[in-house]
Amino acid sequence: MKIGIDGTSLNIPFPCGTRHYSEQLLGNLAKIDNKNQYIIFASKKVSIPNQANFKFVKIPSFIPVLKRQLFLASYVSREKVDVFHYLEPYGAIFFKHPRIITTVHDLNLKLTYPILSKHFLNRLYCEIAKRGVFKNTKTFITVSSTIKKELVLFLKKLNKKAEIEVIYNGV
Repeated sequence: MKIGIDGTSLNIPFPCGTRHYSEQLLGNLAKIDNKNQYIIFASKKVSIPNQANFKFVKIPSFIPVLKRQLFLASYVSREKVDVFHYLEPYGAIFFKHPRIITTVHDLNLKLTYPILSKHFLNRLYCEIAKRGVFKNTKTFITVSSTIKKELVLFLKKLNKKAEIEVIYNGV
């Protein structure tokens, strides 16, 4: 199976939970799975496991707002992935794929990215991106039952039903 992963969170320039989660997920997938092919999409070179079943695809970022909205969707389509996984809820608004999985760490941008949430345009962009991704997501992964409850309420506002799995973060 070809699994596409949005590696944008691996490019976050400061230490944070989302980047740590992303790094640990890839590292641990490499330890337990050498059959599936993993294709990581990011705008800058990221550290991925040095295994034959892991591949990095660089997406253009010369227009930052378009790197996900235009280029990510285009590059993922070229790779013909079976499943696509967003490691955070901010992605390509119009990207349609029959099997999108989105990990939701938190729905409150102020808690997840306090630096980004200070600017109105950043907040607006993130909210629009989140709603677009959620409308196209088939399955969600949350890191706690509390986030799952918040997500259920949020999805009701969007008239969206989806499968939600709680997978707690490791120690």
